[in-house]
Amino acid sequence: MEPAQGSLLSPLIFVGFLFVFMYFMIIRPQNKRNKEIADMVAQVEKGTEIIGCRRHTWKSN
Repeated sequence: MEPAQGSLLSPLIFVGFLFVFMYFMIIRPQNKRNKEIADMVAQVEKGTEIIGCRRHTWKSN
């Protein structure tokens, strides 16, 4: 009796699915959020009041 050999295709499909899932659920939204933050920072002008957590305020330089 020969030992059963599993197909290498099944684990590759799983790894591919996992990569696609991670890209669309984690990497892509984070890149989109980083771009939004960069756009907000670029719009800050000198003298703009910035309100942070716990109502701390700063003036931009």
